[in-house]
Amino acid sequence: MRFLLGIACYFVTLPSFIERTRMGKKIFLFILFACVAIVTTAQHKEVELAVVPDSVVPGLAMYITPLMHDSGNNALEMKHKGGNIFFAEVPSSSTGFYKIFGVRNGAQYYTTLYLPGNEKLSVPLTMRGTSMRVDSSSDNVALTAYQDIVNANSRRLWMSDATDDAAINRLILSYMTSADSLLSLSDCSVPVKEYLKLWSYISAYNAMQNAKRRADGAGHSLSLCSGDILSGAGNLFDSSMAALFFESYLIIEENIPQDTTLVGKLAYLYQNYKNEHLRKRVATSLVENFLTRHNYEADFDGGRAQLSEAVEKYGIDGKHLAAYDERRATIKGTPFPQSVKLYDANGNLVDFSTFKGKYVYIDMWASWCAPCRKEIPHLQKLEKELQNDDVVFLSISIDTDVDAWKQKMAEHNMHGYQLIDSNNTLGKALNVRGIPFFVIYDKDGRLYMHGAPRPSRGDALKEMLEKLH
Repeated sequence: MRFLLGIACYFVTLPSFIERTRMGKKIFLFILFACVAIVTTAQHKEVELAVVPDSVVPGLAMYITPLMHDSGNNALEMKHKGGNIFFAEVPSSSTGFYKIFGVRNGAQYYTTLYLPGNEKLSVPLTMRGTSMRVDSSSDNVALTAYQDIVNANSRRLWMSDATDDAAINRLILSYMTSADSLLSLSDCSVPVKEYLKLWSYISAYNAMQNAKRRADGAGHSLSLCSGDILSGAGNLFDSSMAALFFESYLIIEENIPQDTTLVGKLAYLYQNYKNEHLRKRVATSLVENFLTRHNYEADFDGGRAQLSEAVEKYGIDGKHLAAYDERRATIKGTPFPQSVKLYDANGNLVDFSTFKGKYVYIDMWASWCAPCRKEIPHLQKLEKELQNDDVVFLSISIDTDVDAWKQKMAEHNMHGYQLIDSNNTLGKALNVRGIPFFVIYDKDGRLYMHGAPRPSRGDALKEMLEKLH
């Protein structure tokens, strides 16, 4: 491959040879097409699974996902070729790792396989109970064995006493010791060793999060924290392999000091992590969280200065500055955002200036939002009872499915001003974190109240609206 590409590049640097000779053109084109063919072939891998025993095959659906950095990792359904054979031509994973999923009679099975290279493979897959095992290599023996350990520990965790600190701590820390024992008994390749070590810390972290939720539900607080789990991880999370686990980004971000500025958090990230892929992903998350949580009304200029410094110093995408500026709309007295396009049920564009001269109480909702729908009867009651002609009610849906929006309006007999903002442009400008969300604009089309009371507040909201003139 490198040889062919090298020759192709050589001819590219000799355009005079190509131009002067017919043979030169033919040779160049032949090599170019050969390279393209080889690259195209290298982008896909044929994987065949032979499921044992045959008795589990009826009703079984199999899926495969190549584990790659920022690939979306979409699962591809494997074709049942007949008998016990499942087949798929899947994008070739640059890491060599693949996730295998099985679904049968409501039960789910999954494991990770290491299948490096691009050659076609036929893999014998043994299914017993909830276990999927592959004995084709020491790497896959170890990977599928560790999946069994993860499954067993998860069951033990859910059956344990949610308030028993000592037992839960031992169980969570056993993820790492089990991986170490397995690796000491297995002749695994270097990538699989690294993957298994990371997997053990990720599994322990996930178990800790689940245990904390259970303990909170029982009115108890667990003593274990992520620092206890990750103390022996070293630089495992500063690697390309870590990027295969989305939890890696959460763990890294969680362990960045929170009592500092955005620039301070980024400085810590760049000082302690060298992997560019992880840096970029976590830095983007830090900036997006900053955009969501910043108090724009309290310190708009200061926040923008922080973000500007981050963009300049750490190469953050400048689009975040534009997103920050849009959020000026959250400040009281700011005009309704001109970028927002509102449409009625007939697809007609409705300008917000239509409501000039009136206070506008806006309900931001969606047909799929159950809490939003619960507010509708209260809103309709408020509209009916309010004694103030200076106030109008406007419902703005953020549905992307216009038909679903119309259907819910009909079901709930929604009347009055009903508009849609499918791109959620207003929600982004107003930094809305969740719906239903309510906001009030004054007679001049300027923001009067960000985060107004819900209609279900009853008389308190009604009294407030009746005083608006």
